[in-house]
Amino acid sequence: MGDAGTRPTRFAGQGMTATRDHDVEALAREMLRQTILKSGWDPALKGEERQRRINRDVDLHWHLMLSEAQKRLGQRQELDA
Repeated sequence: MGDAGTRPTRFAGQGMTATRDHDVEALAREMLRQTILKSGWDPALKGEERQRRINRDVDLHWHLMLSEAQKRLGQRQELDA
């Protein structure tokens, strides 16, 4: 299991795979953040408190976007090839 049980273990491998893992995680986090922001998530919260809670939710739930992030990165690689 990953950090304090909140993150899944990274994909196996090192080198390029580790870089790809980082890219997948970064994309998954950004996708979740954008989804939360577009949703109008908890509009009663403002400023720093809202950002703190969004950041917490992204830290806890980014893995929910993992499959879609992998798919998007795979599509990008196909276009670059």
